[in-house]
Amino acid sequence: MGVVLKVVAGPRRGLEYRAGERTAITIGRSKTSDFHVFDASMSRVHAVVARDADGWYVEDCKSSNGLWVDDARIDRQRLSENATFRLGTETVVLFREASTEEILGSGEVAVVLHCRECGESIAETDLVRGGRGRPFHLDCRNLDHLIDTELGEFRLLETMPALGAGFYFRAHQPSLTRSVTLAVFDAPLMARPGYRDALLGEVRRVSHFLHPHVLQILDFGEAPATSYVVMEHFTGRPFTEVLEERRFVKIRSAVQVATRTLNALHYAKSEGAAFSWVSSQRVLVSDAHDVKLWLFVDPDHAGRAPSLSEAPYVAPEVTRGAVDEGDERALVYSVAAMLYHMLAGIPPFDGATTDEITRRTLAGHPPALRRINMKVSPALASAVESSLDRDPGSRSESLAAFENQLTRAAGGR
Repeated sequence: MGVVLKVVAGPRRGLEYRAGERTAITIGRSKTSDFHVFDASMSRVHAVVARDADGWYVEDCKSSNGLWVDDARIDRQRLSENATFRLGTETVVLFREASTEEILGSGEVAVVLHCRECGESIAETDLVRGGRGRPFHLDCRNLDHLIDTELGEFRLLETMPALGAGFYFRAHQPSLTRSVTLAVFDAPLMARPGYRDALLGEVRRVSHFLHPHVLQILDFGEAPATSYVVMEHFTGRPFTEVLEERRFVKIRSAVQVATRTLNALHYAKSEGAAFSWVSSQRVLVSDAHDVKLWLFVDPDHAGRAPSLSEAPYVAPEVTRGAVDEGDERALVYSVAAMLYHMLAGIPPFDGATTDEITRRTLAGHPPALRRINMKVSPALASAVESSLDRDPGSRSESLAAFENQLTRAAGGR
């Protein structure tokens, strides 16, 4: 006679282990266990199912969270047919005996796992683990279970829109009685080779930036299998989200957003930041049109190409790879394109794909601003349109020069 162990509740529900001639089977979250059950509440070798002269029994292997039968913690229990026992806080295992004919082979029997978020089956290449080992698709995983818990001294209060690969939360820091934003990077990310070192390097790079219009990095912390970045809390949203809700932005407010973005970019470049285009997702705008530039780039997003929503704000020379590191005119183009969108209600160049937007950027000029919005002064329209010229030599030569040009043009209305 053989034996079948099947997980009937917990993160690996449906997983089976079939043994033919074995008289002892270890169960635990370590791959060295005979029956490897991934559950964060279990010990590496949690229990053993074994046979003696009187039959089968299950015995605790000095686990942290115990062996349970009928809600009672036990050290050893004789097993009858279809008996169940719980390991840790979630995993319930069913025991049954089976004929030799039923057990064609010994060992773990793979089962199809289903995403705890969407319910669909998960391919092994798309499998990640959330809280307590729950299976998720890579795109479906979440850390909602952290709400109302603590990471270090920070109490997580609510989720926030993500600005990168991590999970973002508004949190309370009791020692300084203030709200902060936490970007939390979970085990599937931190397990990637070199990810932690790259993340910490980026935090060190950005944390010395101190400017009223740059989102400040405050700290870096770690918890088991998790790292988190602490930053100032700002209630703004990405530039592209703001424009999805309104067609036009008032001229004074639009110029304010543009000049503050230029001021932040000028500061960042003077402090050694190296980039030739600014993501519209990383210009955060509040309802009062205050601006914070989000300079932190997590390892998953470093060096990536512009997305479809970002492509209208990328200078043509950037797409051609013809930008000198010290030349700020590509950044001037980015901000001019954002300002054009705020004033006109449409981006200077648009299209269904990034390639289409690039072709239109290289081919011609955007529609004249004053044909779309007559409230824009000739001086302001000229300042914006000249800085959208496909020839960098026709634009303002620097971020500071463009900021001064906009200030003068807006003041002359």
